[in-house]
Amino acid sequence: MENFILIIVCLLVGMTLKRHPKFPEDAHLGINAFIVFVCLPAVVLKYVPTITFSTAIIMPFAASWMVWFGAFALFTAIAKWKKWPRDLTVALILLSGLGNTSFVGFPLVTAWYGAENISIALFADQGAFLVMATLGVGIATRTQSEHFDILSTLKNLLKFPPFVAFLLAIPLNFLTLPPQWFFVADHLAAPLVPLALVSVGLQINFNERFTDWRYLSLGLLYKLILAPLLVFLLFRIVLQDGTLYSEIAVFESAMAPMVTAFIIASQYGLRPKLAGMLVGIGIPVSLFTTAAWYYVLQIF
Repeated sequence: MENFILIIVCLLVGMTLKRHPKFPEDAHLGINAFIVFVCLPAVVLKYVPTITFSTAIIMPFAASWMVWFGAFALFTAIAKWKKWPRDLTVALILLSGLGNTSFVGFPLVTAWYGAENISIALFADQGAFLVMATLGVGIATRTQSEHFDILSTLKNLLKFPPFVAFLLAIPLNFLTLPPQWFFVADHLAAPLVPLALVSVGLQINFNERFTDWRYLSLGLLYKLILAPLLVFLLFRIVLQDGTLYSEIAVFESAMAPMVTAFIIASQYGLRPKLAGMLVGIGIPVSLFTTAAWYYVLQIF
């Protein structure tokens, strides 16, 4: 419950500060830069060195990739049919292809499945992070040029601090790190969620005319309904796997769009208002849709 209160408070703080005449109009740009250069690398350096790899993590880990490729296939096809601009297509892929598997996902898994199963949810979150740090950043940087240039894309990836931190963190998985390492990383990572949500609030303005409701609806339809349905059909129906791993994989696939995806979209100018609305509206709506998915999973 505390997490959801924090979500609402941070969004309201951002929306309130936006109205204050002495608060900088472009404050969200500085907040986003701090998140990208400090908070996100700290999150990587905190969690990646602690990952324990095993065959049991395949389903929750793979689910995040399925959600991404489903979004990519769907919105790329629609974009070609409707002749959407590139920034709109990439924004929908980013926000609908990446789920809020930790900040919203962890408390919901705790509430519905018990705190002892957070370890399963952690693997889903690591899968989502890897998608974000590779394919997510890659498709965002792709919008900077008219033609695909793999060398340029790799250079942009290597300039993205969270990805650099990820490369540095992999070998640390084989070392025993001192407690001071995690103390520093934890405190630098701590501001991530409140700052990101405040940034979302700063860019949400219900007084301004929002014209992208159909894109917002389509993005949330995929993320909250179609994405978990895709994972459900494969794991529970086709593979007939009734384990808790497959169940939580489906449940985590139903989470609202990732806050970090919004930060990336904002950094690259990919429909930031639409991205902010997908997160700001998607989070409270997902509280009801995930509950529905929980009961569906109990039946099947």
